[in-house]
Amino acid sequence: MYDNVITICRPTLILAALSQFGGLAPREKGNEFSRQPLEIVEYSCPMPDDRAAELSASATVVDRQLFLKVGGWTPDIFHGNNKDLLMKLGYSGSLGLILSPKTVFCRVHTANSIHNVLAFLGSAHRLIRNERSGIYPGGQRGCSKDTRL
Repeated sequence: MYDNVITICRPTLILAALSQFGGLAPREKGNEFSRQPLEIVEYSCPMPDDRAAELSASATVVDRQLFLKVGGWTPDIFHGNNKDLLMKLGYSGSLGLILSPKTVFCRVHTANSIHNVLAFLGSAHRLIRNERSGIYPGGQRGCSKDTRL
């Protein structure tokens, strides 16, 4: 699927459709997921503002050279590391957002780190400090939705 997205729109970043679930993992019935048509929205940069995307390392594909250029994962940010990476990528290339089919399934349970509110608050404050100190590119440039493929 990712190879198809790269062939179609050559993005520097791909964010895939993510589905969260509790309990047992959903089972594919007769190639249910793989038979769904590929639906992509292409943006000129990773900061679109017309729809939300779930952020997960499992659902993120980044051009290697760009990943290295922005410094990759920030070592001391765990909670919110995907937001940090996306903000570092900022306006550095195009985004292919997969709307369908779902490519990543994430089980939510009581032991998930997402339930550690204090840790997330600490990371959120770190991201805000990074933004205020100019670590992330951005500003008023904006980007646009190019095409729905």
